Amino acid sequence: MVAGPAGARSAPQPITVDAAMANQTLDGWGTSLCWFAEGVGGWSNAANRDALMTALFDPGSGLGLNYLRYNIGGGNDPLCGQPGHNACIAPWYHNIPGYEPSPGAYDWTQDPNQRWVLADAMSLGADLAEAFSNSPPYWMTNSGTSEGGVNGAPNLASGYYGTGADSFANYLATVAQHFSQDWGIRFHSLEPMNEPGQSWWTAGDTKQEGCAFDAAEQAGTIQDLTGALGPLGLATQVSAMDEYQEGTLNSSANTAAGDFYGYDGTARGDIASLNTHAYQSTIGSVALYTSALRYGKRLGVSEWGSGDDTGQDLSEQILADMYLTRPSAWTIWQPDWPGLVHIDYSNQSFTYNEAYYVFEQFTKFIRPGFQFLAISDPQSLAAYNARTQTLVIVSANWSGSDRSLNFQLDNFNSLGAQAQVYQTSASENFASLGSVSIANGGFSYSAGPDSVTTFVLSGTVYAPAAGTVNDNAIGSGLDQFNYSGNWSYNNQQPGAYDNDDHVSSTTNDSLTFQFQGQQARYYASLAPDGGILAFSVDGGPETYVDTYAPAPSNNVFLFATQTLPQGTHTLTVRVTGLKNPASSGYNVPADRIDVVGSVGEVGQGIYKLVNEQNGRDLEVNSASLADGGAVDTYTEVPGANNELWNLMAAGDGSYRIVNVNSGLDLEVSGAGTSNGDAVDQWQDSGSSYTNERWMLIADGEGAYRVVNLNSGLDLEVNATTSVVDQWQDVSGAKNERWTLIPVF
Repeated sequence: MVAGPAGARSAPQPITVDAAMANQTLDGWGTSLCWFAEGVGGWSNAANRDALMTALFDPGSGLGLNYLRYNIGGGNDPLCGQPGHNACIAPWYHNIPGYEPSPGAYDWTQDPNQRWVLADAMSLGADLAEAFSNSPPYWMTNSGTSEGGVNGAPNLASGYYGTGADSFANYLATVAQHFSQDWGIRFHSLEPMNEPGQSWWTAGDTKQEGCAFDAAEQAGTIQDLTGALGPLGLATQVSAMDEYQEGTLNSSANTAAGDFYGYDGTARGDIASLNTHAYQSTIGSVALYTSALRYGKRLGVSEWGSGDDTGQDLSEQILADMYLTRPSAWTIWQPDWPGLVHIDYSNQSFTYNEAYYVFEQFTKFIRPGFQFLAISDPQSLAAYNARTQTLVIVSANWSGSDRSLNFQLDNFNSLGAQAQVYQTSASENFASLGSVSIANGGFSYSAGPDSVTTFVLSGTVYAPAAGTVNDNAIGSGLDQFNYSGNWSYNNQQPGAYDNDDHVSSTTNDSLTFQFQGQQARYYASLAPDGGILAFSVDGGPETYVDTYAPAPSNNVFLFATQTLPQGTHTLTVRVTGLKNPASSGYNVPADRIDVVGSVGEVGQGIYKLVNEQNGRDLEVNSASLADGGAVDTYTEVPGANNELWNLMAAGDGSYRIVNVNSGLDLEVSGAGTSNGDAVDQWQDSGSSYTNERWMLIADGEGAYRVVNLNSGLDLEVNATTSVVDQWQDVSGAKNERWTLIPVF
């Protein structure tokens, strides 16, 4: 058996890449700065320091990490180690200085090393910066140390909640404001907590800063930070909650999925970015992705690491997350955790590990702006950029023998003649292995043992039939640009579509575009003064796109929505007030939108499934959050999440059908294959469990058969017992037919 995400195995069938089933667009690959930056930023050996920076952040000769997580330190007790005080944080570079070392006294000379790394990484091409906090300043804590609470208890003292001048929220907001106004670095989001539900942040544990928050304190801190940031007029939004695990069930305590499920509507509403760590999350989380989609939150894997320096753990986590959690950004904890490199902080030097080159297999060619596509092999990842007409496939083989790969790319309009091949293994470090020929809509390759292979296909075109709408079709109706704010119009823009475009640089200006179909494709200019814009659909998660380029170009592809349910949708474009450090401005352009009416497949998104026989919604009985929760039908209850289902394409034509309330998959219990076998819900078990996947087969009359991939039997309402189970197809039987009604 080939190792991979839990339950994965070599696919006996050709691996299909479904260009019509578009998923999330990548904001970036990243790393937290924190410890390694505190150490490296002060190196006197400039040659080694600069070489490491290039290796990590330069997109041409390094990994090109563009998503930076800056740690706002709380600062350790200056009397640490003395009688009556806790021991000091060690090693020294784990001790991040705070900017308010005593109440009301800010010191902006603090933390020069980490700030140097932040600025230098941005000079090399990084364009997105997020701030996070491990602990409040030591003097705001119950224990008197930023290491954590006594016996791991919540540690922010009661007097420092709220938004007042001495509050923790005000401290974080003040730091963000100073970075923006004085140092020209705008954080797109700010995370006030780190693994808040865990009990291992204890006073006297000298490893690092840490602070636990109970559930009510988490929600309160999120609301406090929102209140503190609001009056400052910053581009910075609130992110949360950086929990240790993603969570496979919404009932999983102290996971990102469980924490978010437990927040009230106010706390949920205040979160713009839903951040999660990915430790012990080896199969990703459809539950977390479903919540992010339902409540319109950007989703990012904000931290992951392991002690494995071969890159196997790294590649398997990326594949699991991109396949099922579907984050727009994916970040490691530190370059030396996972072991991309070994850093000798004392001797100011570093060496490469195999994991560095494994990560390069992903980051070198799948760049920000690439859109992930549904692919039928969980050990492979596919991403496409329509602007550059480049398809990238990364495939892992952590077995001790060769693996035969056969990729089918039938629904691309055209393919190049060959795919360039790059590979990392025990004996190869991102080695260029020439090319493989493309013929008959695909290509085959034998991947060596214990390897990760990247295929780069240039000249690959996917251009679905679409109608074009110009930016000067202005109004609030269908197929019209509805501008809000200070957009200017240029009717003499050579090279732009119809020689005109609109532009705004005012933070939070926006435009909306209502369309009918399954996808909107956005075209505009790239320019030396281009800013970063944010796209969202139907109030859903935002995706950032950088419009900076050293030389101007017009009418270029910037973004495509995910493949949506057939129906009417609204695309929103927002001016973020963020920019690439190399850009001279914050301008966000609008030129044209192409509308794809149909891709010929059921689009991904949140639906109601209504039985044709009884007119009732498919639901999880009593809103159960448990594995094995009963599935039945019920009269529509407006707003009931247990009656909503997220359809996620698996790449082979089948779908996961995930309950929005529980985050669990619709499945045939026990993988049964007989008529009458029970249907219930279960946490996603991995891609080999085909009893958790379903084919949607149109009946030609507007309804669908929902057919279990494992058994080949239909989802039905049993005519005798009225329970939901599976049964062989009976021609014309309405109890086996379901209407799919898009909701989000």
